[in-house]
Amino acid sequence: MIGHFLSTLTPELEERVLTEELVPWPEGAIFSMNRCLVVVASDGGLFLRGWPPEAMDGAVHGVARRFDALSRRFGALRVGAAIRTRILANQARRTLTAARSVETVRV
Repeated sequence: MIGHFLSTLTPELEERVLTEELVPWPEGAIFSMNRCLVVVASDGGLFLRGWPPEAMDGAVHGVARRFDALSRRFGALRVGAAIRTRILANQARRTLTAARSVETVRV
């Protein structure tokens, strides 16, 4: 789920996730200024857990909940490192795919 979410980010949003600290949502909080994955990847808007489900996209809400659960289980630093590794792998894959496309055109 998180991997698919990361593959949909623009290069600008990827850079934001790579450079900012990711902090899980405090358990039981309705409002928080923490910078979870979804908040960092958004345009800086607040992501409120207290909103009714119809007020936000279910998939994005699921990504946020999964990030928080993984952060509590494995630690925010470890999960953040895995997310950054995935983004870098996605960037490398896109670069290699583009290079192969150029090489195919030349041949």
